[in-house]
Amino acid sequence: MAMGFEYGSQAIEVRNPFKAEGAAYAVRGLIVAPLGIYLLLYAGVEEGVAEPDARVALQLAVGVLLLAVGLYALGLGLFKMFRFYTGRGVPANLASTVAASATIAPGSEESFRHPGIYNPAKLSEMLSGRKNLTFEEPRGWLARLLNGLCFSMIFLPHPMRWITLKLFMALWHAMVVLAILGLMFLSARALGMVEITGTAVFDYLGAAALVAILLIWVVYQPTPLWRNTDLRNPRTSSSRTPFQQRSFGQFLGLAVRLALLWVALPLGILMILLEEQRTTGLPELPVSPWPWLAALVAAVVLAFVYSFLMAWRRAPRRSVPTDVSEYRDHWQETVHPKDIFRAIEMTLANHRYLDIPNRVYHLSEPDLHEQSGNNQGTFEGETLQEIQPEPLARQRRDPLALPGAVLGQLLLLGAALWLFQLVHEPGPLSAQAAMFFLGPLLLWLLGRSVAYVANMYLGEIRFQSQLIAFRASGTYSQVRLGTGSSILDSNRSESHALRSSITPWLVVSRIGSSIIAVSGAMNLEQPRYVLDMEPSDDLTKELVDDVRRYLRERQVLAPIESSADAQSVMDIHRMNERTRAVHSTALPPVSEEILRERLGPGTAEEN
Repeated sequence: MAMGFEYGSQAIEVRNPFKAEGAAYAVRGLIVAPLGIYLLLYAGVEEGVAEPDARVALQLAVGVLLLAVGLYALGLGLFKMFRFYTGRGVPANLASTVAASATIAPGSEESFRHPGIYNPAKLSEMLSGRKNLTFEEPRGWLARLLNGLCFSMIFLPHPMRWITLKLFMALWHAMVVLAILGLMFLSARALGMVEITGTAVFDYLGAAALVAILLIWVVYQPTPLWRNTDLRNPRTSSSRTPFQQRSFGQFLGLAVRLALLWVALPLGILMILLEEQRTTGLPELPVSPWPWLAALVAAVVLAFVYSFLMAWRRAPRRSVPTDVSEYRDHWQETVHPKDIFRAIEMTLANHRYLDIPNRVYHLSEPDLHEQSGNNQGTFEGETLQEIQPEPLARQRRDPLALPGAVLGQLLLLGAALWLFQLVHEPGPLSAQAAMFFLGPLLLWLLGRSVAYVANMYLGEIRFQSQLIAFRASGTYSQVRLGTGSSILDSNRSESHALRSSITPWLVVSRIGSSIIAVSGAMNLEQPRYVLDMEPSDDLTKELVDDVRRYLRERQVLAPIESSADAQSVMDIHRMNERTRAVHSTALPPVSEEILRERLGPGTAEEN
């Protein structure tokens, strides 16, 4: 696998955006790891336990967990603080590149192996159609609802949209659980059942809702960026099947499943709890679940609010441009069509950033298609290239990103300290079982979500480059150009050339792109998203002027390069002059009658 770092004396320098975040990780690791060591060394010693019991075993297990988490946080923090290696092979491509040739020609696939998230046809369509296919329409009811709250969110890179949508889906399902819980209370009262408020059934229903929301949040938790499909293959929809593509049978099946899951199952649980309470009586829960349920819902709301706030602040406030510069014309030139592509290639080479080869996404040089063997035919060729992306000198990052990263680490540290305190302090273990799991778990879920969102916004690196699409088509015919054809000339030069009728079509755009960077060898080898397209009139004019200048200055006839050849031609020329002089004196004058007879009437008077 190709690494992101390719050394060169002139390399793309991108500052490490994760140094401060890495320091927060390292500090958390330095605090948590000793807590784990302490539990491993002194488990049961303070209480004078001679033989291992459940509490000592729990302390040992938590000690191992805290030590592993602390060492992981310390190592990851130091890793984030290390040098940010970039080299000359970054950032990732927009599409797969092709090799222009087997030599040193620009466009070598060995330099840029990331396949890209676009394809050449899509990039060409974006240029010619003046549209940005990065901004996909949200699919699914929840995705459309979220984008209705902030329409400009559609202009964000896909990972930012997806993490906000995931947390919104977690919040939505949590609200659905609470709504079902309320409907169960109303159903019990409407059906004339016993009052469940203040009973054990009431607490058990709250505990069930608490477990359901915990499971929902765990399902929608993000995974680390460096091994995360949310970053490489993010979704922009809350449903994998579009609404319009669902058949009636699918709608019916979905309605049945929702009825069973959200109506029949809760009512069945309620009936079972009521029957158990009526017959044998339900045991009281050691801790009331309602404060924890409120805290959990508040944590889900806080995680979504932070993600939505970051997305809203990052989203553009104005319409995103999708403009290009375009040139099209008709040329009549004595030139081979491939020479025009070579001229454009040389001009683009002059614009290389740090002399890094341009990225050739598509190259189809014009091939001559002869028609009926009469020395004429048609041709067509096209190329799609991107000049090496240049990182913006000023990477604007949200001021709330770094505080969010620090807050996430503080919450994770609080979860570890809370867990340490619960297993270290004396007291019966059974009475603390619920608190033992819920408190640290709640802080861990909230801290992990906040830290993930902050890390994503810290890692955004923006680039600017030129995207060029050129297409030329037309017809050609072969012609002969010769000199020295006089009967008295001893030196003759003849050249074969192509007379081409060319229709060039050039489209150029200055594009802004974005990458969500990660720490490690593939730091900038992540999907790159085109976020805006602006016209590039200067480059368009320069490309056209260079091609026209090349056509004016090129040589069609075969030149004389060496001084020896030039001297030989001069000698032949002097010999031709003497031959003409002798020939003109040796021949008698031609009479007017012969001229009229040979050349026709009126010729003698003209001569």
